[in-house]
Amino acid sequence: MNKARLQGLSAGIIFTTTIFAAFYYGTGKFEGTTPTAEEAKELLVKKGFVVTLPTEEAKKTVQPKDPDKVLMEKEASKEAPSSLPIQLK
Repeated sequence: MNKARLQGLSAGIIFTTTIFAAFYYGTGKFEGTTPTAEEAKELLVKKGFVVTLPTEEAKKTVQPKDPDKVLMEKEASKEAPSSLPIQLK
């Protein structure tokens, strides 16, 4: 393909994409496709899932501690003293 044909193809792709986007967002049909919380819950219950609210215990058990972070905290506490002596003159 020479330069002129490639530029024409690129312009056509951009123009076509613009037309499709204008119709998609201009018609307003994209609104209402996201289900509400109640609709999502009903759908999950129909599929056989159990929907419950998370509890504090579940939140704590879901987030495991990072072993590298724990090791770094231990090393930092060993290296830095908790209080520094200050002398005023």
